[in-house]
Amino acid sequence: MNWLKTAVLILIVWSSFSASLTAYYYNSNLNLEKDVKYLGSSVTNSTKDLTTVVIVNFNNGTVKAKTVHFIIGNGFSAFNATLLAFGDVIDYKYYPEYKDFVISSFFGISNVGSSFWSLYINGVASNSGALKTVLSADDVIEWKYQKF
Repeated sequence: MNWLKTAVLILIVWSSFSASLTAYYYNSNLNLEKDVKYLGSSVTNSTKDLTTVVIVNFNNGTVKAKTVHFIIGNGFSAFNATLLAFGDVIDYKYYPEYKDFVISSFFGISNVGSSFWSLYINGVASNSGALKTVLSADDVIEWKYQKF
């Protein structure tokens, strides 16, 4: 009879242990699934972090450039990127009739007469102002000081 009590006790301990182990692995699997979903969303969100380059071309051989990082989808404009890159060395003015900004000087070089700062996106003259030009992935913004 002693062997029967011992066998039942072993069976109870073994079933408790296996139930605990099963619960532990089940919980670990749930946590792993949550981690995979979280990492998947992080990868998706990180692909929305983009980079652009802002170039200031003085048309005298001097060129300055800075990289700007931004998140797509929030209407990030060429003006925003320019402010982030060179905000401490530019002057600009808002024109309500155009609902946009005009850069009046970079590094103390001002729009004078028929020479002024013009905006190019990916090597093409912009058809709109800097505030209305919404950026896409890997856009290159160039401000050229030109005589027209």
